[in-house]
Amino acid sequence: MSLPVKMFEPKSTLQRVVDSFSYAPMFLKQHATNPDSLERFKAVIPFAMAGLHLCSGQLKPFNPILGETLQCHFKDGS
Repeated sequence: MSLPVKMFEPKSTLQRVVDSFSYAPMFLKQHATNPDSLERFKAVIPFAMAGLHLCSGQLKPFNPILGETLQCHFKDGS
């Protein structure tokens, strides 16, 4: 069954996964060396919540092609 093109967004599934992790350097890097596990856990909660708004209003992504790869670089070098 074919679907109309306007149902899709111009991103692949891999690009949507990267979008959900785009806040990781902001929230997780500063707490990575913290010895207190509770403080590290507290940093994970805003990281998980920050990416939710990127996924709430999206359309269906294009299906990934076999062997498709994606390279991404964040501002902090990761």
